[in-house]
Amino acid sequence: MSNKKEEFIIIEEDLLDTTQKFTTYIGLPDVGLVGLISAVHITQSWNLKKIGYIDSSYFPPVMVIHNRELMHPFRIYSNNKDTIVIMSETVIPPTKLRELSEVITDWLRKKNVSRVFLLGGLPVPNRIEIEVPNIYVTCVNEDNIESIFNSFNINYLEEGYIAGPYATLLASLKRKKMRGIYIVSECYRNIPDPGAAARLLELIEKISGKSIKIESLKQDAEVIRLKMRDLMRRTGEAMRQMAKVHEGELPPMYT
Repeated sequence: MSNKKEEFIIIEEDLLDTTQKFTTYIGLPDVGLVGLISAVHITQSWNLKKIGYIDSSYFPPVMVIHNRELMHPFRIYSNNKDTIVIMSETVIPPTKLRELSEVITDWLRKKNVSRVFLLGGLPVPNRIEIEVPNIYVTCVNEDNIESIFNSFNINYLEEGYIAGPYATLLASLKRKKMRGIYIVSECYRNIPDPGAAARLLELIEKISGKSIKIESLKQDAEVIRLKMRDLMRRTGEAMRQMAKVHEGELPPMYT
């Protein structure tokens, strides 16, 4: 089956049981590749199965190979029980982020998704000096976000900008009155940061109540950095077009 809107198509290789309620985790190329690293590790730790992919004529003409299997770089995984993971190993064209976000959120709404976690990074200039990165969250359409995080050591994004794919996804979730939580970990801007992803995943592990193999992520950190350096370079080029330079600044309006 496919869901088409303009030039984006979601191909479902296995149908989901929409009588189940799903929590979705989205990890896309962004600062430090924190979201993508986190999404990949969730998929591996929870043994999720690839159930589909997103295709578009706007994407680069690229396929990836993992464990001898040829696959699309923008994939969807699930256990067909309670979890969906969406991830991309290709850079998303900045001019098409709004259209893509609409396609993704429309599809999620049809799949009985109860909450969407957007996983990302927050670049800080002194990352090399930080042993344990801080976690920050913000949300849309959550009545009481504090009730979710009151027992965890996290911070709330009070002022600032969000730019790039997560900005358009949050805007789309807000319009459709879907619950979404944006979680970011302090990270390097232009270096793949498995340490920041590990810190973020510690929180996801606590919220979900499901074990995540975080130690293996820490042990493989250098290998991950080497494998993802080219994607980080391409992502950096795209981020310069997405006003990512504004993240961390304060907006001019005050209250």
